[in-house]
This record gives sequence, C-alpha cells and structure tokens, in this order.
Amino acid sequence: MEQVITALEQVTPAWLTEVFLREKLFAQGNVLAIDVQPNPAFNSAIVHLTLTFSNDVPPSVPRRFLLKCNLQADWARPAGVREVQWYQTVAQLADHPNMIVRCFDAAFDPHTRNSHLLLQDVSESHALPITRDQQLDSSTTIPAREHMEQVIDTLARFHAYWWQHPRLGTGIAQVGAWCATEQQFLNEVARRRHAWNDLWEHEQSWFPASLRALYEGMLDSMVALWHAYTYPRLAASTHLTLTHGDAYFANFLCPHLGQRGTTYLIAHRRVCAPVGRRQLYRVPPALPG
Repeated sequence: MEQVITALEQVTPAWLTEVFLREKLFAQGNVLAIDVQPNPAFNSAIVHLTLTFSNDVPPSVPRRFLLKCNLQADWARPAGVREVQWYQTVAQLADHPNMIVRCFDAAFDPHTRNSHLLLQDVSESHALPITRDQQLDSSTTIPAREHMEQVIDTLARFHAYWWQHPRLGTGIAQVGAWCATEQQFLNEVARRRHAWNDLWEHEQSWFPASLRALYEGMLDSMVALWHAYTYPRLAASTHLTLTHGDAYFANFLCPHLGQRGTTYLIAHRRVCAPVGRRQLYRVPPALPG
C-alpha cells in the first residue's frame, strides 16, 4: 500500500524525490530542502511546499507544490477518499481535457480513510475569480467578465467530455444519491423544504415576495420535474454527463487578468446526473474543494 501522509514530519526530501522520479518529473536528481507555508483552508489541511533541488534537476521543473490532507472529521475522511479517487481516475484518461491541476501523488488508506494529494501549486500564475469569503459577502462585486467566461468555457468542456462517457455509473461517476430513486428524491425535496421553511421563519420580515413565490413554486414542481425529465434519463442511461458537486467561482483557478493559460477546475466530489435546461442541480455542503 502506498504511504499516506498524515503529518508534516512524513514529508521528507527522500519521499518527494521518490514520488517525482516515479512520475518522471525529472530523470535524475533529488530534493534537497523543503520550505513549508500554511494555507488557511477551512475544510482540509493544506500546506504550500517550495522545494530546493540538486543542480542536476532542470530549471524548468516546477518548484512549488501543494499538499492536501483530510481533516479528522466524520465527513472529511470519505470526502478526501472520493477526491483521491477522482485524481486517480483522471490519471487513467489520457484524453481528458487539460483543466485539472497536475497531481503527482494521490493515496488513501482503506482502513483509516486518511488520504493525501500532492499537486502542482499554480498560485503564482492563477487565482480564484472570487474567494469564498467574498462570495459569502453580499456587498462583493461579481468576478471579472473575463474570468466568468473562462469558468463557463471550462465547465462546458468538462460536461462535453463526460457526456455519455462509458465510465458513467461506475467508480467516481455514480448516479447522485439524491436523485437515483424516487424515494431518495422525495427525501431531498423534504430536506430542501425544511431548509426553506427555516429561512422563511427567520427572514420573512424583509424577504421579497417575488423570490418567495419563485422558491415555493420551484419546491412544488420538483417532484413532477423528476418524473418528467430526470427519471426517464436515468432509467435509459441517456443524456447524462458528470457534474461538479460545488461549481461556484471559488472552485476554479483562472489565469491572472490579461494573461493566457488554462483555467483549472478544482476537484470536488462528482455526481453522475442529467444535464439539461430543465434540470435542477444540487448544491451540497462544503467539502474539500
């Protein structure tokens, strides 16, 4: 079984050298030193690694990496495993669009459910279109149009690649547990209705009447829409693709404004779900993004 990193003391020059040689990042040489900088992520344990290599490592080899480990919480361990499985799956797909940050090591322990990812750190050339804190601040302006278009293009390419892909329904591409059966969908609608009722109870004094009508109409229509549009596609395994479980702007990395380059989709749990103009998408609770 591959070594799973659970403490910084395990991140040694020898371990990193072994990983990079295996992944053919360089043909010879080794890691001499590691500078560690923290990351304030709220839903996973992340550190930035800046490496010093021996002189026989080409200067074109990246020096900055990101190590991501799961938190020790009931939700965090299975979420980390799913994320690792996603990177392992992408590594097997040579034709997958270039929108996933390069991963050098992805491992999990099936017994403890601990996991880690070693990714290339692209923060010098890329940034979030909008941070999570900005997104939660109602006074924040929307992302730049350039970044919004890059995000839309990336999602479109992602959906197009996975449209009717032979791996749908297997591995990390299972049908979402919230919509696979009628009872599961009824449970999901009940969960959403409970959340709406709670919101209305506390915020009705200012909540716009037009939005109340919109949300209540949506909730009243969800089961009929599932019967008319979702279930037939799931039953026939047709018109399906893979969707990102939390596709808000803070889960993308865009080139700095005015610069060219790849827009990266930050990995998250994925679900296999119908996509169409009448489809309702799930917004799940925050997990390692």
